[in-house]
Amino acid sequence: MQVVQETKNLFRLTRFGMVNCFLVREDDGLTLIDTGIAGSASGIREAAKNLGTPICRIVLTHAHIDHIGSLDALALEYPR
Repeated sequence: MQVVQETKNLFRLTRFGMVNCFLVREDDGLTLIDTGIAGSASGIREAAKNLGTPICRIVLTHAHIDHIGSLDALALEYPR
């Protein structure tokens, strides 16, 4: 998974060159926007670990498979 810092607090995570999700750094941790396709959870976890900040919440923009594919794998870890 490729991680690109877009702004001071916004990080784009890209898989296969076209499937994106985002991490937003906030005062209490990271907000994950969308979860990518199935199999993206480990890359998302690693990106958060490298940023040194825990994921505190998950926000979904809509229910297409490329946005919710890794939700089940992540939701139990980040129960807020």
